Amino acid sequence: MSEFNQHTEHETLASALLGLRHALEALGPIDPEELRQALSKESLRVSLLSGSSGQLQEITEAIQHMAKSRHEYLASLKEIERSPLAHEPARITDQDILVVTKFSKVQWDMRERKVTLPTLLEQYEKEGIEIDRVLASHIHQQDALQELHRSIPNARFIDRDQAEKDPSLLQSFSLIVAFGGDDNLKFVSQMVHEGFVLGINSDPENSEGALASDTVESFPETLRKLESGEFKIQEWPRLQISVNGTTLPPACSEIYIGDRENIYTARARATLGDTEFPIKGSGMIIANGAGSTGWFRAASLFLFFGEHSWRRTLPHAEFVSREPYGSSEQLSIKNLHGALALGEVLEITSSSNHNPVVSVDSVVTVPFPRGMTARVRFSDSPLKVIVGSR
Repeated sequence: MSEFNQHTEHETLASALLGLRHALEALGPIDPEELRQALSKESLRVSLLSGSSGQLQEITEAIQHMAKSRHEYLASLKEIERSPLAHEPARITDQDILVVTKFSKVQWDMRERKVTLPTLLEQYEKEGIEIDRVLASHIHQQDALQELHRSIPNARFIDRDQAEKDPSLLQSFSLIVAFGGDDNLKFVSQMVHEGFVLGINSDPENSEGALASDTVESFPETLRKLESGEFKIQEWPRLQISVNGTTLPPACSEIYIGDRENIYTARARATLGDTEFPIKGSGMIIANGAGSTGWFRAASLFLFFGEHSWRRTLPHAEFVSREPYGSSEQLSIKNLHGALALGEVLEITSSSNHNPVVSVDSVVTVPFPRGMTARVRFSDSPLKVIVGSR
């Protein structure tokens, strides 16, 4: 092995060790002190190695094993669940339920393009879209909606347009069912203050629906629990952001701060406690537990070994810089990723030139021009999610 290659391998592994140490300490694994000591020993071994590829491979495998153990431990932690409180509904019937439905891709495209179905299919063919798959998904969603109607005939059904026109409707029912995917649950959650929420995946064959805990097939069992008072609730801590003193709706999943068009660099200064650091790149994602498996996961893969997620009921949030740019000092691990605890405030002041924005769950988006300051903290109002039967 050449001296250059040997030096490069040492630098790479040392950087990986530092990143892993940060990741392991961020959420407090099984025994933080034991892992910290182990990593310190591995770091020392790296500095003393002569460059043997066998030894380097051994250390790499040890690191990966620790990262896997940490993820398995975090995944084993169960969500915190509770029964209804004295001031909350103890039983829920279908008359107490409002269902907010999403548009299928076919319905959405017909409406946006103002075309009939035959014309839309002709356009799909020219665009190379998989017509059979899109139509099958549309039919499946319509069948699922009809089945849901049969399950709760006395419930009220509205679409997203109706919900936007009259958000007060969502305060008039004990349970709001978001029928669709994760995006519809995020949309609904921004208009729910005190009521319960339940996500039903309208097309589980084509949509993961990670935040939805029911399908139309599993919902009858959940309905039985609702009617008998046997249901459980999870409280998902939400994120609250204000921009120059104006408070936006709470985030169920994540907050994005960056340019509306990612061809431009986002610039800002962030402060958390006594620490100040720059943001320069494609923006920043701030996520809670519900958001840790979504956009945040995709944006933070470069920082962690394997999966990095945490419980939805844990009052813990993390932020990560997307496609960061800068000097080695600016790209230190503390500037790329950090944690936000209950009671803390993350303050961000924009210095971007083009079209910077703040976006809450990709639902509500507002301008964030130079000189404006955003403050992020945990909301005082968690999202109360009914535990489904899927």
